[in-house]
Amino acid sequence: MAGYRPKRHDDSPRRGWVLKGPLVVLGMMILGIPVVWSFLPKTLWQGTQEKPLTTTVMRGEFINQVTERGDVESASNVEIRCEVETQGSGAMIIRIVPEGTYVQPGDFLVELDSSSLRDQLVQQQIKVANEKATLIQAQRAYDTAVIAKQEYLEGQYRQQYLAIEIENFVAQENRRRAEDYLKYSQSLAQKGYITQAQLEADQFALEKAVKEMESARTKLDVLERFTKPKYLMQLDADIETAKAKLEAQQHACELEEQELKEIEDQIKKCIITAPAAGQVVYANQIGVRGQTDIIIQEGVRVRQYQTIIRLPDPKRMQVKTKVNESKIGLVRVGLPAKIRVDALAGVEFDGEVTEVGEYPLPSSFFNSNVKDYQIVVRINNPNEQLRAGLTAQVTVLSQRLTNVLQVPVQAVFEHAGDFYCISIDSNGNLKPVKVDIGASNDKFVVIQKGLEDNQEVVLNAAAYREKVGLAEKKTSQPQVWTAAQTKQLSAAESAKPTGVRGPSADSPRPGEGPSPGADSSAAQPGERERPRGPNGEGPGGGPPGEFNPAMIADRIFERVDTNRDGKLDSSEIPDDRREDMMRHDANGDGVIDKQEMISGMERMRAAGGPPGGPGGFGRPRGGEGRSPDAGGGSRP
Repeated sequence: MAGYRPKRHDDSPRRGWVLKGPLVVLGMMILGIPVVWSFLPKTLWQGTQEKPLTTTVMRGEFINQVTERGDVESASNVEIRCEVETQGSGAMIIRIVPEGTYVQPGDFLVELDSSSLRDQLVQQQIKVANEKATLIQAQRAYDTAVIAKQEYLEGQYRQQYLAIEIENFVAQENRRRAEDYLKYSQSLAQKGYITQAQLEADQFALEKAVKEMESARTKLDVLERFTKPKYLMQLDADIETAKAKLEAQQHACELEEQELKEIEDQIKKCIITAPAAGQVVYANQIGVRGQTDIIIQEGVRVRQYQTIIRLPDPKRMQVKTKVNESKIGLVRVGLPAKIRVDALAGVEFDGEVTEVGEYPLPSSFFNSNVKDYQIVVRINNPNEQLRAGLTAQVTVLSQRLTNVLQVPVQAVFEHAGDFYCISIDSNGNLKPVKVDIGASNDKFVVIQKGLEDNQEVVLNAAAYREKVGLAEKKTSQPQVWTAAQTKQLSAAESAKPTGVRGPSADSPRPGEGPSPGADSSAAQPGERERPRGPNGEGPGGGPPGEFNPAMIADRIFERVDTNRDGKLDSSEIPDDRREDMMRHDANGDGVIDKQEMISGMERMRAAGGPPGGPGGFGRPRGGEGRSPDAGGGSRP
């Protein structure tokens, strides 16, 4: 905003400690004089000028927004997948259409290697031919079994039946004749014309004819009751067996033919064509560490169901981006957004947040403490120039206030729980002004009460708090515990119940001084008075239960962040603290923000006890940080 351009009251460059500090330190090192840490804050961190930078309180529109970078993609993609059944390392891409090509339905996209499938095709064709030959044999065996049954019923059985019928008929005729001869012989015998022997012969002939007739009837009964069913059962079994073998062979042949068809279909699927119109986008996969894990190109092998190409819908475009956990609370579904694409200079698209991740994205091993959430922003007015894969900057408008007073964030500082600005009148006199603040962003803070339009205030107000009587109270010299006191503390610790860790909240730690601003009756070792921070506004590096990394980080940034950009680089950190401080640089970008510092202090606390506070970047702070004269506290 043009109204917040800082004004200088002199034309001299603001070099501060950047030029003076290192020369002083170097000179001391050359001369062998030890550098007194308490001297550094006055020369390096306070660095006030005779005439401060000022700015004017302006009334206007306040915007709180979240700006991140992401990639443009289509909200509706036609995904071209590998449908070839792959084994081992997968199917190789031997031809592929160049990325960015516009295709129409039916146009060529990808050709996969089908040489192994064609070998399988030849082998499968041989199997199908063998199975068909076996099927023919099984069919003939079944037909033969059916004919055999018909042959028995209409041939063999009828012959046997007729033969027995003839035998029975002859036996009946022989009986009739024998009966007639016997009657005749009996009449002749009564008259004495034939002998008794002849009569007995005629009687035997009759009995023989009766027996033959009974035999014929028995044969016919056996044929109908036993022989015929026995042969029919055997023939039916032969038919059922042949039928089962035939059906089994039919299924086997069908399976082999189906396998042949699938191989032929797989060969056809090795040539992939476009199902719809669109612009070709390779489905490269990006790993959690930012490197490309899978690159789609000729010679690369792809597995079954793996996406090879995407055909985005140019009418439904969106941007996916990541938002840090510190800002995710400002983003919600339905908020408006502005999208600017790097490749389309001067073009701005309207958007809307459509999705906010409920859970953080998976983090890498190196940035396990960095929590990011994915959001999706729909582009409401895409044009034909917008392509998937382009890098875009998304600005989500989370808050808009009109006609409000606002000043740069550097013009506001906190003191004893209240917020202040430093006004400057026409004579150059400085005066602290208590203000009520409202919403804030990275650059400006809304002033609800305390200032007026066009009022001139100091821009770097924190550097002038001492001159207006709002300096923080200095602590007394850090207390050095004696051996007896240390032994007393150890005995008290050993007497604690199980599960209680570290010093109690009622006892100071070795190396920590009394509470800043405390009187002569301030807590001593073994007393019930908790150590307090500067001006009594909070813990100052006391027991583990009072550790407040956010407060410590705020105070460090208040003293060290000279350009007020919310980040610390190596030039803003003293030489003897630089190595320890830069360990908090989790993402390796060469600077430290507040969240990284807070996370680093929490890790150090978990690993080996609570870190100290920001003491050592200014004044001793009652156990916060380390000073050259005290051994208490730990470095952040």
